[in-house]
Amino acid sequence: MADRRVALVTGASSGIGEATDARLAAAGFRVFGGSRNGSAGRGAAVEHLVLDVRDDASVRDCIGHVLRAARRLDALANNAGYLCAGAVEEVPAAEAQAQFK
Repeated sequence: MADRRVALVTGASSGIGEATDARLAAAGFRVFGGSRNGSAGRGAAVEHLVLDVRDDASVRDCIGHVLRAARRLDALANNAGYLCAGAVEEVPAAEAQAQFK
């Protein structure tokens, strides 16, 4: 199956990311699902990896794994979310700035 397309989905452990994993797998993609804890969702056809998009080393490690395993990357669904909640005047500046990294 050398022609099989390869996708990486960030934020893949639940919600929209998990649903995207399932749709891509059903469409014939080899799917790698990244999440901070690398936990598996319901999609058995998804290869779950640890990926924290806020950590450059984690991103490099994840992409390196995908390229070593699949030798290509055809699609990226950048779905990772980061929740910073609270009244703006009560959110620490460092947390607010992390939203934009």
